[in-house]
Amino acid sequence: MTPTKNCKYHSNIVILQRGYVGFTLLSALGTVVSDGSDAIRLFFVRSSTGDCPIPLYSGKTAVMLMMPTVFCVNALGVMFIFIGIERAIATVYPERYEKMKSTLPGWFLLGVAFLASFGKAAWMFSRTKTRDGQPMVTIGEMEPFMHFATLGMQLAIEFVNILIFTLLHFCNKRRQKALGRLSSTLAYKYQVTTLKVLKKS
Repeated sequence: MTPTKNCKYHSNIVILQRGYVGFTLLSALGTVVSDGSDAIRLFFVRSSTGDCPIPLYSGKTAVMLMMPTVFCVNALGVMFIFIGIERAIATVYPERYEKMKSTLPGWFLLGVAFLASFGKAAWMFSRTKTRDGQPMVTIGEMEPFMHFATLGMQLAIEFVNILIFTLLHFCNKRRQKALGRLSSTLAYKYQVTTLKVLKKS
């Protein structure tokens, strides 16, 4: 169902907000699955084979269970950037933006967030190493380069988010002051006009 404009929000921000909420719910579900599988195995399931009584994950199963959460966390960071960009455009060009009826920008940004996050999660899954027989869900062992690269990506996303929303805050504050001065000027002109009319009468 395609979102439509209402009295409060433009259809593009509605798409991005719903996408953000969707990724948040999927992230929570992924955490429940990964942590829940660990909890069930640790507290309720026991194995009679091997030295460890806890059933171990085979191959990359432990990493695979972590990837949905990794995907959603990355998607949330990217979505936050896109929400900030959309709000910045809506603030700088309010009249022109409100007249735009196309929802293509919202769907495009949502698709970019999905593909970028999926690509990063797939890249991490293909490059991580793990020993067979993991007792708990893990992200795996990463090479130093990959570790610093993923950390740098996440820090860059957070820095861009801080920058965008800081600029948006000051832009909104400046606009509110301008509107306040305009309202004061109009109120003053109205009072002067009213006094002149009263004097003539």
